[in-house]
Amino acid sequence: MTPDPFPPIPPLSLLIGENRILCGLKARDREGVLREISDFLESRDADLAGAGLFESLMQREKLGSTALGEGFALPHCKIPDLSEPRVGVAVSSAGAVFESLDGKPTKFFFVVLGAAENPGRNLQVLASIAQLIRTTPRLGQALLRARTPRDVLEIITPGGGGRP
Repeated sequence: MTPDPFPPIPPLSLLIGENRILCGLKARDREGVLREISDFLESRDADLAGAGLFESLMQREKLGSTALGEGFALPHCKIPDLSEPRVGVAVSSAGAVFESLDGKPTKFFFVVLGAAENPGRNLQVLASIAQLIRTTPRLGQALLRARTPRDVLEIITPGGGGRP
């Protein structure tokens, strides 16, 4: 029997973890947001320390904005030597200028740090986040009310889904 080339990914709540959630993002522009998120993630994950996250995320953004509109963005890049993708989440109550398709401030950042050797897996994670955003009513409102990383995890966990 041939192994499944696209085995299911773990739930987002397991890919994220409380240590990769930043409530109260302060930066107000794209470069500042990516710098703040990169510094935050690198300080909390030994595998990411010195990985050049900021530079990798900025390089990807130069290809085109990862802001989706409606306040959401999916910044992402590939990181050498990661065995599995990692996801960080940052929430900005004020929002940031992030070259969004709708021109509105971006408040919710799902940052995907992909395994360089497994692009298919990275795409699965991006698709999973896009589905969460698309199918969860009032997700943005719920994330704005979140005060702690635990609150954010409960919102994005199946069954917790953005309820007011």
